[in-house]
Amino acid sequence: VNKALQKHYPHKQDVSSYGLSLEFNTEHAGSNKANLKPPTLGHRLSTDDQTQLVVLWPNSITLSQLAPYQGWGNFIERFIRDWGTLKKLLGYQQISRIGVRYINRIDIPATAPVIEHGQFLNIYPKMPDILNPLDAYAIQASVTLKDINCQLTINTASVPSPLLEHGSFVIDTDIFSD
Repeated sequence: VNKALQKHYPHKQDVSSYGLSLEFNTEHAGSNKANLKPPTLGHRLSTDDQTQLVVLWPNSITLSQLAPYQGWGNFIERFIRDWGTLKKLLGYQQISRIGVRYINRIDIPATAPVIEHGQFLNIYPKMPDILNPLDAYAIQASVTLKDINCQLTINTASVPSPLLEHGSFVIDTDIFSD
């Protein structure tokens, strides 16, 4: 699959994922165990401009689009093309998860010493006045979307702004079905 997709994604980077399990025995400190699992090898493929990415693992494929965004139509065409390549080469594979994830950074001009994220977001921390202003935050919320039988996970967090005199936060929305 890696070789077949390289015609669309000429830049290749091998990636590895490592697993470590630790077992602690509070009664017998000498019997604690650490087990490093063998690495899982994958590939990260990208276009010349590095805006379209595919990450291949033995049991998954992830397609990503970085800015500038060309719209859903272009993305779904790419997905259908790459999924077709995968099916052609590997045959039937049982799908265990399918999802769409959007991650965006929002930059807000700093017109006051403190940016109130509640002016821009519906999901944000509400703190007692005695603990304000917030220096940083991160929130995760998970809900079931019953009408489409999916899960929704939303992460929002303050992040350092790359722009002078701005505040920034990230909105990370993951809609999926297992």
